[in-house]
Amino acid sequence: MKINIKKKALSVLLSSCVLVSSNVYAKLENKGDYVSANSNVNMRLGEEIERKKIGLFDKYNIAYRILTIDGWDLIKYNNKIGFVKTEYVESLNTFEMPYLEHTEVNDLLCANANINLRLSPEIADNKIATIKSGSTLTTIAITNNNWYIVKYNGKIGYISAELVTSLKKQIQDEYNIEIDIKKIVYASKDDYLFNSDGFVSGLISKYETAYLLYSNLDYSLIKTDKYIGYIENSSINEIDQKFVDIDLEDQKIKLYDDIDILIESDIVSGKEKTPTRIGDFKIYSKETDRYLKGEDYNSHVNFWMPFDGGIGLHDASWRNKFGGSIYLNRGSHGCVNLPYNIAEYIYENINVGTKVLVHK
Repeated sequence: MKINIKKKALSVLLSSCVLVSSNVYAKLENKGDYVSANSNVNMRLGEEIERKKIGLFDKYNIAYRILTIDGWDLIKYNNKIGFVKTEYVESLNTFEMPYLEHTEVNDLLCANANINLRLSPEIADNKIATIKSGSTLTTIAITNNNWYIVKYNGKIGYISAELVTSLKKQIQDEYNIEIDIKKIVYASKDDYLFNSDGFVSGLISKYETAYLLYSNLDYSLIKTDKYIGYIENSSINEIDQKFVDIDLEDQKIKLYDDIDILIESDIVSGKEKTPTRIGDFKIYSKETDRYLKGEDYNSHVNFWMPFDGGIGLHDASWRNKFGGSIYLNRGSHGCVNLPYNIAEYIYENINVGTKVLVHK
């Protein structure tokens, strides 16, 4: 399928695109020194006080400072890496050798295999987590010995550049434009995506999310989990907050904080007779130790997060498998069933009012 009017509009887009960005980084400063905390300081996933707290840098303790970006220090402390406000730390003027240079990188990476996320750019250092093959990672910087600092499932660490593919480079080579990755958008209707020649390159479902790569007044270049292409701005809405993404087709849930995925998991949604509705919802309550009752069930759950009437997110201790096609024959009464640890994590990291997007 080819739409000539789209192609004509897209040629205008390519010549008149403006960069879509927010919180643009100031120049990155390499540090490589040790700092002490002049008070108890929260370590965060990003350079804003609204970003998820991932640890505490204790008063008078010492941490290794990797780099500084716009008033925030990226430090390594207590087997974690996180951001702290520069004003709350003091340099001890002691440096680690050999010194590693870091260069800011704003990219999306795809893991080519299962990869160990490590505490430093060395194969022998502590493993923080295992990144699943095919996972999408957001970047902070790259070292002069070819290791990325990335964010994955609410953690920050190092991975070897040899084990990932740069999606940004692939997109820029194909579309011949510079892109930036600063926003998430979702579709307000089912729509087509088009490549730079005006041919259909994919589809996006209503309420499905995508990375916003470039935009002008009329069109945007976006990347979904499966496709890349241009779409009319009237078909998408921006998200600048923490939100839950539920993919009924792939049976996946993701909790986002801005563009970063805090956690991802398989789910079991509603069966054919009692399907989970697609839509744009909000969490309207949070409860623990709750019984869910219906005509043919009375189930205890530890974490209950309703978003669509009597439909919500909750743990499902009666299940030992999630994902795939389980929902077709052994699906729920409409709720989104989660593994215990995933339900607990989401419960602890969302609020009443958090957006929930459900799509196919």
